[in-house]
Amino acid sequence: MLETRFADVAGNEHVKGALDDLISKPIRHPHLFNRGILKAARSGILLFGPPGTGKTMLARAVAAESGATFIAIGPADLNSKWVGEGEKFARVRDCLFL
Repeated sequence: MLETRFADVAGNEHVKGALDDLISKPIRHPHLFNRGILKAARSGILLFGPPGTGKTMLARAVAAESGATFIAIGPADLNSKWVGEGEKFARVRDCLFL
């Protein structure tokens, strides 16, 4: 699979800058974000909007820029008729879920 970078995503310049500042830079340079106001880590970011606005491309770009793994999962991947089976599918370590 080809890696998508921020330069590959057209438009959304303010969103790309915010994602780079909030997610990619703290992952790439953790020593710069260990004191003061920068120490407060983000618990997550929700990308929302209508279909076709580039949310998946932005998530792939964040993963590529920060060196994380991007795994695309859908609701069908998490649903199961047995209790606890859906949660087992979602337990993946060292991945970036956006």
